[in-house]
Amino acid sequence: MMDTPCSSELIEAPQMLPPPPGTFVDREELIQHVGDFAVSQGYAVTIKQSKRDRVVILGCDRGGVYRNRRKTIDESSAESIRRRKTGS
Repeated sequence: MMDTPCSSELIEAPQMLPPPPGTFVDREELIQHVGDFAVSQGYAVTIKQSKRDRVVILGCDRGGVYRNRRKTIDESSAESIRRRKTGS
């Protein structure tokens, strides 16, 4: 007979918390603080958008929307089909 853990014995993955709010002297201190906190929680942060000396938008390095960068051949239908180059 195999022993299987019941649902109350399963180990839950640690929750990845956002950094706590704070006041920072400059932009570099903010980015350093958030980056260090993110690493301690098991994720990484990158600059998603920035305006010089005004606004910095930080985000998870794995976040966002997938963009298909492969070339496609448009067919008459609404869907486009990817095709490999078969010639040499």
